Amino acid sequence: MCTIKRFRVIFLLFFVLKQVYSQDPGRPFIRNYPASEYRASQQNWAIAQDSRGIMYFGNNDGLLEYDGISWRLIKLPGVRAMAIDKNGRIYTGLENDFGYLEPSRNGTYVYHSLKERLHESDRDLTTAFRVFIIDDLITFQTNDKLFLYQKDTIKILRTSYSYHL
Repeated sequence: MCTIKRFRVIFLLFFVLKQVYSQDPGRPFIRNYPASEYRASQQNWAIAQDSRGIMYFGNNDGLLEYDGISWRLIKLPGVRAMAIDKNGRIYTGLENDFGYLEPSRNGTYVYHSLKERLHESDRDLTTAFRVFIIDDLITFQTNDKLFLYQKDTIKILRTSYSYHL
């Protein structure tokens, strides 16, 4: 009888100690956020972090901003790509548009489309899937064109093939 009790205690201790040991030190804490918590579409396309540590997520419903406590949605038509420059300006690739967001005086972000600066024949865009920043040159990549934005001018690089990831 005493052997059965010892066996049960050893068996119980084995499972308790195994659970304690399975929490490996040094592993990052990962938390998944359901769409019901951030109140937007389930599909997120891009992610960036600004110099203050605020996280931004390109979502089908717009740009999600997360400060570690609360979520805020900036409504835009499907943010597929983004990059943040050293001044905090958020460049975005959207469905049939591209541009940037900058904070207004009251701290809310205002979207500025760059599509309107294009010649009328170049305004029928495919989705801008990538945004790259190199110094003061911002590149928006669509399937068939690269839009190079620098010093308030836009140059277009066309291809007879396609630009792939």
